[in-house]
Amino acid sequence: MKMKREISPCRFQRTYTSQNRNVGIATSLALTMFDGDDLNDAMGVPFFYGMVEGVFIGVYCLWAWKSGWTKAPAGAPIWTVLWTSYEVLEAESIELSEIEISMSERDQHDDHSDDGRSMTHYFNASSTRMDLKGQLV
Repeated sequence: MKMKREISPCRFQRTYTSQNRNVGIATSLALTMFDGDDLNDAMGVPFFYGMVEGVFIGVYCLWAWKSGWTKAPAGAPIWTVLWTSYEVLEAESIELSEIEISMSERDQHDDHSDDGRSMTHYFNASSTRMDLKGQLV
């Protein structure tokens, strides 16, 4: 029995970025190794490869989007998908679930957790005085 494996948007992003780097490496290598007419011939290889790669990556991106491998909804119009940053929308939708307030000898500052769901605010205890009810004096 075969199991269907889900592809996450992060996995799709890694495949996309690793495919995109090859042309830059080939171009920089050609620029440093060749001069004159040899340089023109050498630059033709990454240029042609980049054009072919652009077509294939474009088709791959459209297919991945319609297959649900990206953060963009598969049913959204293509112009909406191209002009919307779905990572920003996802980050804005995460709600803050914890707030911690601490007294510290250091300067006043904020820390945020890696997942963005909790925030800690530190007050400088030496310059702030509170009564037993937690009110500033």
